[in-house]
Amino acid sequence: MALPTYIAFGKDQIMWAAVETAPGTVNFPVAAGTIQVTSDIDVNQIVMKAADKQKRNTLGRIEELRGPYEPGKIGFSTYIKPSGALGTAPAEGDLLRALFGIETVTGATSVVYTQSGITVAPVTLTLLIKRGFFSYLCTGCIIKQGVFAIKADGSDDAWGGAVWTAECMKVVQAGQLTLDGAHDGTGVPITEITVNEYAEIDEVGAKITIGTDDNTGSGFTITAVNAATKVITFTPACATLQADDALVYPYVPAIVESGYIQHGRYGAFSENRAAAGVAARDIVEATVTYVNPYVIATNVKTNTAYPEQVLTSDGSDREITVDWSFYIAATEGYQRYDAAQGTDYALSIPVGDTAAYRYVFAIPKVEIETPNESGDGARTMELTGKGLETAATLNNAISLTFA
Repeated sequence: MALPTYIAFGKDQIMWAAVETAPGTVNFPVAAGTIQVTSDIDVNQIVMKAADKQKRNTLGRIEELRGPYEPGKIGFSTYIKPSGALGTAPAEGDLLRALFGIETVTGATSVVYTQSGITVAPVTLTLLIKRGFFSYLCTGCIIKQGVFAIKADGSDDAWGGAVWTAECMKVVQAGQLTLDGAHDGTGVPITEITVNEYAEIDEVGAKITIGTDDNTGSGFTITAVNAATKVITFTPACATLQADDALVYPYVPAIVESGYIQHGRYGAFSENRAAAGVAARDIVEATVTYVNPYVIATNVKTNTAYPEQVLTSDGSDREITVDWSFYIAATEGYQRYDAAQGTDYALSIPVGDTAAYRYVFAIPKVEIETPNESGDGARTMELTGKGLETAATLNNAISLTFA
C-alpha cells in the first residue's frame, strides 16, 4: 500500500548536534543535543559534474560525467540561549565550540568560548536534521561562519540570536516508507525489511525506526539498500513483530527544550578608546561576524565518493568583524581621526544583564574603518572594525562568556 499523501510543513524542523572525536566519525546526537532553529534549515550535498568532452556528430550533449561529492552545505539560524545555571553551557554550546575552537567550563561560575590556535584541528560536529518526513545525518561538520546581531529595538533580530553557515563531509538521508508485508523477528531476529515504496530514499548510514520498534531508543542503522528489490538491510537485528504497511521512518532523539531567550537591549555596551578608559555607550545596534578559514578538502585522493579531510585554513585569515552604531552627540567626531591613526578600541558587547542569563562578547583590539554618518532624522554614526589579535597573546581576537 502506498503512503497517504500528507504535506510537510515548514514548522516541522529541528536539529541535534554532537562533537565528534575525529572528523567524519559519527557521534550520533542524543536528546541533550537538541537545537531549535528560527529559520528554514538549508542542507544539501551535490555531486561534481562536468560535460563529456568527447566530440560527436551532434550539436547536443549526450551525457554528463558524474564524479565524487562536493562538501555538504548547511545554513540555519537560532537564538543564543543561556542555560540559566552558572557553569552550564547554552543550548547552542556545541555550535559555539565548533565556531570558536575552545570551550572552558569553570565549576558553577562560567562557560567561556575562546579561539584555538593554528596547530589545533578544527572541532567537527555530527548534525542530525529533521525536516518534515526526512532526516539528514551530516558528519564531519565545520562551522564556517556565525553572525550575531545585538539590537535594542522591537525587531526579531533584537532577541539575541545567530545565523550559522556550515559545511560537512557527508550527508545521508532517511525518509518515510511502509513495510511490504508483515515482518516477524520474534523467533529469528531479522536484519532485512522489504518496503512498498522507493527504498533508495533511505541511504546507508542513516538510522530508522521500524514500525513500533526504535531499538530501545537507539534506532536501526542502515547498512545496505537495494533499490531494485526494495530491500533495506540494517543493524542490529529487529526482534519484534511489525504489521503489513507499518511505517518505516527516520529515527531521531527526543526533543529537549532548554535555555532562556534574551533581548539585546539589556546590558551596557562598553568602549575603551586607545586606553582612554572604559566608557559605557548607548548604542543602537551591533553585529559580530566570525568567519573561520576552515575548509573541507576535495582534492585528496582517498578512493571514496566523499571528502574525508578538514584543513585548518584555506590560506586566508580568520576574520572577526564588528559593526556598531549610535546616535551622534555634540562631542562626537573623533572617529575620523581614530580611523586615520589606527587607534585601537576595546569593546564589550553584552546580551542580558542577569547572572546565568547573559552572555558577553569581548573584543580587546578593534581598528575601525572610516566612519559613516546617516539618517534624515536623528543621525547615527556607523562604525565597522576588524577584531585583531594582540601581540602579547595570540588567538585572542574575541571571546564569548556566559556568566
